[in-house]
Amino acid sequence: MASLRTSLLRKSSSRCHTARFYAALDRLRALGIDPGIIHLANSAAIATRPESWADMVRPGALLYGYHPGYDPAERRAEIEARLPLKPVMSLRTRVIGLRAVPPGEGVGYNAKFVPKRPSRIAVLAAGYGDGLHRSLGNRGSVLLRGKLAPIVGIISMDVTMVDVTDIPGVAEGDVATIYGTDGLHSHPAHLVARSIGTVTSDLLCAISSRVPRLYLP
Repeated sequence: MASLRTSLLRKSSSRCHTARFYAALDRLRALGIDPGIIHLANSAAIATRPESWADMVRPGALLYGYHPGYDPAERRAEIEARLPLKPVMSLRTRVIGLRAVPPGEGVGYNAKFVPKRPSRIAVLAAGYGDGLHRSLGNRGSVLLRGKLAPIVGIISMDVTMVDVTDIPGVAEGDVATIYGTDGLHSHPAHLVARSIGTVTSDLLCAISSRVPRLYLP
């Protein structure tokens, strides 16, 4: 019941803010001041609040093919069905090294990952300096050869380690998809974000300028 009250209050607050915004515009016009082009709708409002669209809208996550978070969260499926989107961006890197790690041997800074079995660890040419969220260490995964390879150890500035013991044939030069698509397989950013308690835009905005952008037709 408390969550319902919170949701209703937030909805009421959003409507109140919108009403005040338009009231302020009316006041400006009454004083002979032209407010110019009007916009207040972000991605969530674009998908759910057409009365807020005004002259322009300012999509963020929608441009990348992702819905933002909604309150209440239960509405997400309904909104996605009404406005279907397809993610348009993939963040990829390559395997630059492979290591055979025996049981009990630490991996990465402070040995935060210690395998319990003989393991094959791939080194990826990407780290938090490229925009990988450090909290994905020992929690996240990447797509390699159509399968999820768990990230192990602490993510470094320039490299990330993943366990490929259960993925046959991984070799240096293989492409690893941090989030996005790999053929018919998908590892969407919004699910990655949700797994570490953040929002999709946090991941999308974190990609640093040193990562090359390739634009496809």
